[in-house]
Amino acid sequence: MMINQYMSQLSSRLWRLPTVCVAMIGFMATAYASVPSAEEKTPPPRTTEGATGSVTAFYDLVAGGYDIGDISVTRTRQADGENSVFTVVENLSIKLPSAMEKWEMNLAGKTAINDDGIVSFDYKIKENQQNWRIFGERHGLELWCAARKLLTPKERDEEDLATLLSIAITNTVPYAGDALTVASLLDPDNGGEGEVRIPLNTFDTTTTQLASFLMNKPKGLQKETFKVLNTAELTIETLTFEEVKQEQLELSGQTFNSRVFKATKAKGESTYWLAEDDLGAFLVKESGKDKDGPYEIILKKYNGK
Repeated sequence: MMINQYMSQLSSRLWRLPTVCVAMIGFMATAYASVPSAEEKTPPPRTTEGATGSVTAFYDLVAGGYDIGDISVTRTRQADGENSVFTVVENLSIKLPSAMEKWEMNLAGKTAINDDGIVSFDYKIKENQQNWRIFGERHGLELWCAARKLLTPKERDEEDLATLLSIAITNTVPYAGDALTVASLLDPDNGGEGEVRIPLNTFDTTTTQLASFLMNKPKGLQKETFKVLNTAELTIETLTFEEVKQEQLELSGQTFNSRVFKATKAKGESTYWLAEDDLGAFLVKESGKDKDGPYEIILKKYNGK
């Protein structure tokens, strides 16, 4: 969602990950969509218990009439005793055409989820010549998150996540309910780094669990508002969703039985075509429009089953 808004803000602000990654990082979701609150830990209504394996999908990203990027997302489920561990690995590459401003970004991310919800996440981002690391881990009924501005690509690629987490855990501060963004955590006044503890009951789901969160809703979902934590941006957004139709969508030589959801927020709207395979829910197509114009994310290759 709001990919064009993202690109314009990225050049004028510190950086902002596109909600295209809500689509990718978000809609390439798990079979475990619910985030248990501090008061209640009820399982989601549907799982794909027993399903293991790996599926990769590839997408084109189009904005302003230009093909500006490629996205790949691999979802993997492995058995771990009585539980299962689900990982989402995504790679995003954006390069604006010469007719637009000179700007490019690459992102590599990995999110781990188990039966109780999100376990950890780790994003490595390069925007032009600047590097960031956004990461976090669940501890009890909180998600402990941190952002780091890195000086070199070597730091971005090689610094061990466990080491980063051990440092961040000693410094995390409680979430105060104010504006929570990567930009604020990376403010120069903070030395280019920051940490925050986010209670699980302050959001309904995460971007990495959103597709299944929606697909677990009864068909014909009427307008309903949810708070969604975007782990790649470290923002909590309020979005209103409704299911507008069901549709067979033909893409990449395959037919997908999709449920179509419309999402609205204060400054834009998006439509998502979601389908399911053995590993859970995933994005087939996304289209939207905001103040900067239209965009689309379109499946071009899928090796699912």
